[in-house]
Amino acid sequence: MNASMAGTYVDVLDERKLVAASPDRSVPNRRWRVRDNLPGTPAFCPLVRKTSELDAAAAVDIRGLLDELASEFGEDVQMCRCARRSG
Repeated sequence: MNASMAGTYVDVLDERKLVAASPDRSVPNRRWRVRDNLPGTPAFCPLVRKTSELDAAAAVDIRGLLDELASEFGEDVQMCRCARRSG
């Protein structure tokens, strides 16, 4: 193999700036010497920028909010509402 062809693989996406696939799901591409860390599938691959708004949304304690609703209104109300949506 030509010495100039050897080298390390680089990620397709910079995971500091964009949401990327986890390292255990990235696929090395020998031809281009990249790790395909694109999220999703070839049929659907959304590119999501990491922003302060995304960080804020990810930090929301959804489980805590649902627990608060359950304590205020009871789990019966939540279950009834979910059953109507899925039915």
